[in-house]
Order: sequence, then C-alpha cells, then structure tokens
Amino acid sequence: MLIAFAYQVMPEQTVGGPAWMESDGFDIQAKSADPNVSPAQFRQMIQELLADRFQLQAHRENREGSIYALVQVKSGAKLAESRDERAEVSMRIEGPGRMAGVKATMSMLAATLSRPLRRKVIDETGLTVRIASRCGSLRMAPRTVMRRASLRHSRSSLA
Repeated sequence: MLIAFAYQVMPEQTVGGPAWMESDGFDIQAKSADPNVSPAQFRQMIQELLADRFQLQAHRENREGSIYALVQVKSGAKLAESRDERAEVSMRIEGPGRMAGVKATMSMLAATLSRPLRRKVIDETGLTVRIASRCGSLRMAPRTVMRRASLRHSRSSLA
C-alpha cells in the first residue's frame, strides 16, 4: 500500500519485487523536517525512504490493459457547479455505490472510482463542473455511467 501511494499506482499495477512485499508487514515512523510539504514532495520523500531502507528500485512501463472510461449520458450531466469558494475540495466513498464530493472535479471522481473497481478509470466527460453539495451523494450505476475500453495506460513495474 505504501508503494502504491508513493508512486501513485494501484496495488494491482505493481509487478515483480521481492517475496516479502506480499507477506511481510512493517511499521514505519517518519517525520518531515518541514510540516508544510506538498503531497508531491511527500510522495517523493516516501520513494526515497523505500529506496534507502528497503533498497526498492522501481521503473514505469506501458502495458495493455482494460480500463473504465467515465462518460456523459446522452441526456447530459445534471450536476450543479459549486459557488462556495470557502469549501475544501474533497471526494470520498461513503459506502457501496455511494460517494460524496465537495467541489470535486470529474477527474477526482474517476480517480476515486478506481480504488473500489480495482481498475483505472479515466475522465472522458469533458466536464469542468465541480460537484456543489457538501452533503450530497452520488449514486453510481456502473452499467450506464461507465463503458469498458482497451487503451494503453501506464503501469508500474518493480525491479
């Protein structure tokens, strides 16, 4: 899970690596000297920690695979755009088939859907709207909202 976070891939996208990756667990305690690091800087620090402490070497390669594409229905999207500049941006899964977003983009929705579906989801809606409601939930109907596609996408491979 830490490798998936550090390299921004799904666990299913990692290939290879030592046997202990699947069986051994580790408790890692680390503290940044700078409490204001960006998410990208934090991921880079985790990558360096994995390389230093576990001698992890990683590279990226392209592989063929099945993905989902988030597309608009023919009748068009029925999402209201957020006008609240004070709200924090977020997207989360609330339960099976339920998600809630605050000022979330369609790309954020696609990324959030990737985890439970265990497959990459890409945004092909062309929408720039941000979900408006803090409390609102989005109910998913995968058969009508998504279509399967076979496209080239980046996968991570560990050496």
